[in-house]
Amino acid sequence: MTSAPEHNDLTTWLQAHLSTLYEPPATADDADFQASFNSTFSPSAQIIVNHQMSSLDQFKDNLLSSKAAMTRATVHWKEVMQVDSPSEKSGIVAGFFVVTRTMKFRIRASPAQNNGYNSFSAKIDQDPGAPSAAEDNWRITQLFLTTENKAAQIHLKSAAEPFDTATVNPSLIEQTHGVV
Repeated sequence: MTSAPEHNDLTTWLQAHLSTLYEPPATADDADFQASFNSTFSPSAQIIVNHQMSSLDQFKDNLLSSKAAMTRATVHWKEVMQVDSPSEKSGIVAGFFVVTRTMKFRIRASPAQNNGYNSFSAKIDQDPGAPSAAEDNWRITQLFLTTENKAAQIHLKSAAEPFDTATVNPSLIEQTHGVV
């Protein structure tokens, strides 16, 4: 379990918790995901995805379904900022992150990839229902997420590009071009 963050470090808390949801370890099962989800979101969290209200269960199901055909995922955080509230019991973290998912299937000879572009604003509050001795009683109570998923571009070498002899069997080059 993560230790309780200081109020001024809600950015790190949010990045760690959302990364755990979007980058599940290979050994993680549904129970691990559920525990991580529950330690990130308040049971009464308000979720708005692409300007549409979403229930907490719908949001969780969307996250789970995005893991179905992937072998791994990485989250790249960009332009994240924190706005403190006058109260020490809440704060707002906003920014942008990209989730790159590597899929189980291949396109040509490479694994297919999908990029999820996400702009977010999250209100984080202390959870009054958490035990007072709890190490981590912060929860996301509001999440505004604008997201779009796109297939990553495939980069294939053209026939006009020279052979990279470091990655090609030299005897094959001799047979097709007559020189090494």
